[in-house]
Amino acid sequence: MALALLGLAAGFASGAAARVEKEREDNEELLKTRLKLAAINKKKREEELNERKKVYLNRYSSIQPYLFDGVSEEQQLALISDEAITKDFVAKRSSGMSFDINDYLLTVKDKIPKNFEGVRKTIDTISAPPTALTAEQMQGAFGSQEGAFGANVGVSAGRAERIAAGLGGGTAAELLAYENMQPLEADPLSGMARLNVELFPNEPKTLDEQITQQESVVSAIADKYGEDSDQYSAAMDRYETLKHRKSVLDPDQQSFATMLDRAKAAVANAKEPDQLKEAQQRLERLIAIGKEGQGRKLPSPASMNNLLTDAAAKAVARTYGPLIGQGIVTGSERDAEGNTFSTYRYTGGDAEMRARIEATARSAMRTVAETFMDSDGSPISPDLITALSVNGVSFDPKTGKFNWTYTPPAAVQTTAPAAASAQRVQTPAAQAAPVRQGLGARPANIAEVRRNAQAAIAQGAPEAEVRKRFKEMTGQDF
Repeated sequence: MALALLGLAAGFASGAAARVEKEREDNEELLKTRLKLAAINKKKREEELNERKKVYLNRYSSIQPYLFDGVSEEQQLALISDEAITKDFVAKRSSGMSFDINDYLLTVKDKIPKNFEGVRKTIDTISAPPTALTAEQMQGAFGSQEGAFGANVGVSAGRAERIAAGLGGGTAAELLAYENMQPLEADPLSGMARLNVELFPNEPKTLDEQITQQESVVSAIADKYGEDSDQYSAAMDRYETLKHRKSVLDPDQQSFATMLDRAKAAVANAKEPDQLKEAQQRLERLIAIGKEGQGRKLPSPASMNNLLTDAAAKAVARTYGPLIGQGIVTGSERDAEGNTFSTYRYTGGDAEMRARIEATARSAMRTVAETFMDSDGSPISPDLITALSVNGVSFDPKTGKFNWTYTPPAAVQTTAPAAASAQRVQTPAAQAAPVRQGLGARPANIAEVRRNAQAAIAQGAPEAEVRKRFKEMTGQDF
C-alpha cells in the first residue's frame, strides 16, 4: 500500500512539474509575441519621429539666415510651427522686407510648451521615444505569475532581456513602451501662431487659398475690433463672397477673379516705384483681357447677378438677423444656370431702417463688384453695370463710376414712364427692397427688375445694354 501511495505521489509530482513547465513555456511564447509586435511598432514610430524631427529641423535651418535682433526663442519656435508661416517668413525676408516681428506674428501664448528651454530642446522633446516601462510595471507584466500549486511561472528578467536583445530593439522595458502605441500627433506645434494677414497679406494663388487666408483675416479682426464692428462686417462680406464664388463660377472664372485680386493687392502693397509700375502693368493687362471677353473670363450676366444678390442677402441676414420674419423676408432661388443664391426683401415701413438695410446690402455688393472694376473704380464688364443697375445701384457714364449711396425711391428723379414712377411711390409697407433675381425670375418679381432697369436708364446706364441684359436675366423683352 505504501509503495502504491509513493508511486501515486511520484506520478502526481511529475505531472505537476510538467504542467508548471508548460505554463512557463506558454508565458515565454506570449512574451516573445508581445516583444516582436512591440519591435515592429518601435520601428514604425522611430521612422515617424525621425521624419517629424527632420521637418522641424529643416524649417528651423531655413529661417536662420533671415532672423534679426529681437526675434525671441519662443517666436522662432512659432515661425517653424507651421509650414505656411515658415515659407511666408523666408519669402518676405529673402525679398528684403523688414518688419516688426510682433506685428507680423501673432503667437498664442497658451500653446508654447511648458518649461520651454529653447527651440532645439523642444524639437528633441517632441521627437523623443516613449518612456520605458518602470521596474514595477515590468514586474507586473510578467515577472511573478502564480501557476499550478503556487509555482512562479513568469518569465525571468534575464530571459526577457535575452529575448529583447535577439530582436535588436533595446531593452525589454524600452520595447514594451511601444506595445500599446497610440497614433502619433500630426503636428504638436499646430495652432501656436498665425500670421497677421491684416497687416501682411500674402498672395494666394487659388480660390481655396483666398478662402483660407480670409478666414485668418476674419479671426484677426474679430480679436482686434470685435464681431460688432464695421471692420468685421466688411471682412465677413469678403469671406462669404469668396465662398460663394466657388459654387457659382467655373474654374477658369475663379482663376481669373483670383488673378485680378492678386494684381490689385500687388498694386496696393507696392513699396518701390519699380514694383508699383510692374504691378500696374500686370493689372492693366488682366483688365484688357477681361474687357476683350477672352474665353468668358468674367462671370456671365446670371452669375454676376447671383454673386451680387447672394452677398447682399447674406450681409443683411447677418446684420439684421432678429428682424428676419419681422420686417425682413429671406429666401433662396436658382438662376438659369442652376446655381442657388440667397434673397431678401424688406417689408417694413420704417424709412430709416430701410436705408440702413440698403446701405448694408450695397456695401456687400460693392465687395463683390470691386474685383471686377479697375483701379479707378470703373467696371471692366458691362454686365456689372447692368447687374448693379437692376439691383438699384446707379452708374454715371460721364464719370464711369457707380453711386453706392442709397436714395429712397420717392427721391429719385427720373424720366421713366409715369406708370413706372407711380408704382415706385407706394405706401411704406409696399416699398419693399427689390427681390434680387437672376435668370428665371418669377413673374411676380420681374416688374421689380423692370422698374429698376427703367431707373437705371434714367440715371444714365446704356439703354441698349440694359435692354439686352434684362432679357438675359428675365427671359422677357424689356
